[in-house]
Amino acid sequence: MAATSTPLAGAYTALGVVFARTNRRSDAIDAWKQAVAMDAGDFSAMYNLIVNLVEAGRGQEAQPYADRFITTAPPELAQDVAAIRRLIGR
Repeated sequence: MAATSTPLAGAYTALGVVFARTNRRSDAIDAWKQAVAMDAGDFSAMYNLIVNLVEAGRGQEAQPYADRFITTAPPELAQDVAAIRRLIGR
């Protein structure tokens, strides 16, 4: 995943990972949403957010993030874009 461009967004991204690893998915989703709101280029947070929303049965909520990820991710994230496309059935 690409590095985040703002330190605070990066902190929320990392917090989301900690929450996810401690089985606090809802908190992780909230942290990743905050990271993406602060930095639309935080593709790591956006990727994790999409995957966890879909896994939580919240695919409708994941859709706008998936659309943004697919259309704005840089070329070096092509594999991640392909993974998101598969995940959402595109």
